Amino acid sequence: MKTYTIETEAGPVDAFPMIPAFVAPKLPATFTANRKALVNRIKTVAGFVPSRTPRAILTNLRMSVNGTVELSATDCERWIETAEDHDRSGDRVDLVPAKQLLSALRSLKSKDVTCEFEGNRLTLRGDGGALTIPLNDDVDDYPAVPHVEAVVIVTMEGAKLADAIDGTIFATDCESTRYALGGIMFDLVYNPAEPTPQDGTLTLAATDTRRLAIRECGSVGIVGCTGNLNDTIVVPTAFLSAIRGMVAGESCLTIKISENEIELIGTNWRAISRLVQGRFPRYRDVIPCEANRQVCFHAADLLAGIESAAMATTDEQSGIDLKFGNAAGETIVTMRGKSCDKGESTAVVKGAQVILTAEKRRDRDGKNIHKNDRQRHDVITIRPEYLAEFLRELPKTAKYVQLSLTNCESAMVVTATGIDGKYIVMPLGRGK
Repeated sequence: MKTYTIETEAGPVDAFPMIPAFVAPKLPATFTANRKALVNRIKTVAGFVPSRTPRAILTNLRMSVNGTVELSATDCERWIETAEDHDRSGDRVDLVPAKQLLSALRSLKSKDVTCEFEGNRLTLRGDGGALTIPLNDDVDDYPAVPHVEAVVIVTMEGAKLADAIDGTIFATDCESTRYALGGIMFDLVYNPAEPTPQDGTLTLAATDTRRLAIRECGSVGIVGCTGNLNDTIVVPTAFLSAIRGMVAGESCLTIKISENEIELIGTNWRAISRLVQGRFPRYRDVIPCEANRQVCFHAADLLAGIESAAMATTDEQSGIDLKFGNAAGETIVTMRGKSCDKGESTAVVKGAQVILTAEKRRDRDGKNIHKNDRQRHDVITIRPEYLAEFLRELPKTAKYVQLSLTNCESAMVVTATGIDGKYIVMPLGRGK
């Protein structure tokens, strides 16, 4: 047996041989699940696996068979953990390559699939076929799900939050150097001096500085509070997009918010993300208080007109003119797109009604609008895709939209029936 020596002040001394610690082999474990349900679940969890990372261990899913079958993943900025009951035997924890597992499950065509863990292999068995995937042994090195020290705890209906995410996420700018624009702001209003439980309000807002989407979630329950969140809560777009489907299915969703993290907890899952650093713009300051013209349209007709007029534009920097007027006693909007390469395209959409805020329309400094100045208050130039994206994201129940504008230099406010929120579009300079 080989011996080792230790250098001491008295000279080298023989030492006992170093014997590696005994590691018990992992016992086999199996579970059976519906294949399609398992694919959908793994697909959601795999959304937290980074596409590129210097840490190869993060490309795996952590799969635990112990009472329930737990799946977790992280990119060290976001974490997700889910648990489901399945017919199982044995207990063990392994790391499974995410892409390989998802691809293997999709290739099997059986209704149910049996997952067998034995040694350093995972075998997937379906009707008439089986696939084997190698496992990663470095389970202890996989990052643990952090604990969120919540400053405030909120409960609300998941469907309301999912609708608010749908109505704002398209207005974010993930490529901006202003990191706060790459997330959705959770504007939570509550009274930290009052005891809990209490009622609060939650508003979601997103902007890329050229447009602003706002959705009101209404009243929410404040069930825990240890202080006041001084900074704005900006949640990353990628995180909300990944968990949107799970959020929508929760009748009672719990949200924990700390100074740097947010945690959403559902029936059998929880997801955590670091908050976006940086200041979110004071979005309420850009909402016009009054409007000189308000016109209501059928949402489908307005979208068709915008898409038709946009056919003549050349790039995303081009705009279309919206000119409001009257024809045969009806209010109309004439949309015109023009470019040197594609010519000109015009579309006319009939309005449902017009509301004037006063008998005499006034500009921003309160002066009456003269007849020869009306044109600049009745024509506004916007980027067509900005208004089209809002209209495409509307639910089918929102049949009508209202455009409110002051003049060609002010923001246009768009609202829809059945939607508690606003959408603000900044105009382009004339001729763009």
